Formats: sequence, structure tokens, C-alpha cells
Amino acid sequence: MLASNGRSGNPTPRSPGIASRSRVGTPLSNQPFPEDRRGSDRAAAPDGRPTHSSEWDRSSLTCYRCTGRRGLDVTTIDRRAVETYARLSTTFLQKSRDYLASGDLHQASEKGWGAAAHMAKAVATAQGWEYERHRDFSIVLNNVWRLTGNDRVRDLRGSPNDLHEYFYERDEFLDAAVIAADIESVAELVELLAPLTE
Repeated sequence: MLASNGRSGNPTPRSPGIASRSRVGTPLSNQPFPEDRRGSDRAAAPDGRPTHSSEWDRSSLTCYRCTGRRGLDVTTIDRRAVETYARLSTTFLQKSRDYLASGDLHQASEKGWGAAAHMAKAVATAQGWEYERHRDFSIVLNNVWRLTGNDRVRDLRGSPNDLHEYFYERDEFLDAAVIAADIESVAELVELLAPLTE
């Protein structure tokens, strides 16, 4: 199997069944969902949802890729973890606004990111989805968008990542008005995600 290396267009050997990590030239809104990356491995779950035939446990209605680990019992949710992530999300959102008001744009940005990331972790935990790395944030939001059909979730997912990037920028490149708008986008996203933690 050959895939483009993303630089010169020259094909690069790739193992069968391994999705390319390159996203060069592909807008985020057109990125495939995790279950769409394996192509020939797709099948329908008993309830009609697309899934992965080799990773679907029909006896427990558990998709192993969506739960993140084989054998995870999605009927047992760690409610304490869900509540902790949701509470931290609210705390970080308030801190981001406080830091913004005091003029600390770096901390305002990072706390805004933290608010979105912790609410995404709350949703992932409540839904039985994997969230172990930074990249799982976008995967969780893709799953939420697919589950709810709410396009606003997809529209808002860039603001938290922007806030995270601002933390690493020099002061002269930070714009308080932009950061304030991104924090309010995060607040809207947190509000949209909260019902999925119940």
C-alpha cells in the first residue's frame, strides 16, 4: 500500500490498515471520523451505526475503538471522574475570565483551553470514549458532532486549540479582544457539551 508523504507527493510505503497521520492540505472540517479511517473494515453495528467489523463486540454492543480499550465496560461510568472534570471545566472557565480581566493573557488563554479540554474529558468519560492525548480532544468533539448533529460543536472546536497555542506566544502577539472572544466561544462549547455528561 502506498500513501503520499505530504511533501513532494511521492508515494511512501505504508503498512496495510494503518491510517496516515498526515493531514497536509485537508481542512479540519473534512477530516474523517476515527471509524471512517480504515475503509474496508467498516460495517454496521446492530443499531445501524457505522463501526468497525473486526472491533465490534455484538454481545455487549461495545465498539472497542470508540471505547478506547478492549473489554471496557461502558455500562459502568466513573461518575466521580465525570463530575470532577465538569467541575474543573467550570473553575478553569472562571479563572480564564479572571486572568483576562487582570491582563494576564497567557494564563487566560491556557485556562480557557483547560475549560474546554476538561469538559471534553467529562464527555468522553461519560460516553465511554478514549481521551488520553491532546489529539483526542478533536476526536471527542467529532464524536459529539456526529452524536448530536449540532454543527455549532464543529464550528467551536478551533477556539480552544487557538487558546492553547496563545500560551506559547510572546506578549506582543497576543490580542486581548481575540482571546476574550475565544474564551466566550469556549463557554458556549462547554454549555453545549455539558448535557452529554449526564
